Amino acid sequence: MKRLAIVTGATSGIGRAVATNLARNGARVLATGRNKDALKRLEHDAQCHVVAADLTHDGECERVVQKAVDTLGGLTTLVNCAGVLQPGAMGAGATLANFKFNFQGNVQNAFEMMEHAIPHLKAAGVEAGPCIVNVSSVNGLQSFGGVATYCAAKAALDMLCRCAAVDLAPFGIRCNNVNPGLVLTELQKRGGLNDEQYEA
Repeated sequence: MKRLAIVTGATSGIGRAVATNLARNGARVLATGRNKDALKRLEHDAQCHVVAADLTHDGECERVVQKAVDTLGGLTTLVNCAGVLQPGAMGAGATLANFKFNFQGNVQNAFEMMEHAIPHLKAAGVEAGPCIVNVSSVNGLQSFGGVATYCAAKAALDMLCRCAAVDLAPFGIRCNNVNPGLVLTELQKRGGLNDEQYEA
């Protein structure tokens, strides 16, 4: 059975690589992200379907899942690659606004995508090998200075996935985290690193 996959955060970095490799290996892919120009390039390069969306906006996660189901003819796979990084140390930048930003962009979006995808993954049936993969971070496994709420958000994503794995096992839906170390993407620059810090 052909894999029918959503990949979030697909306009750069790990998300783009995942969407590209899934499509090149025969999966039908709907890729999403905020950068429309990057999505157009991905659509051309990987021959996948794309939809522009900001998953932090109300209703966007549900819209993306429904668009995928309508476009692909179902859903077997959800890969949550979308993420954000806003630095902030406890006592120096880790404000409530910083907390909300990192938790919405790294946990809430993934939760909402999972919530709306799960009924379709159940409908796909065990034989389709339904699965969810959340791209977390090494920051969810150990502490780092200056990124308190980012680390906490990634740790929360890890636990959410572990709980989902238990809850969804009876339906044959596998749930896994990937916890990469430092990968050279634009995430760090968007998080505030200047060129010199990024190069280091």
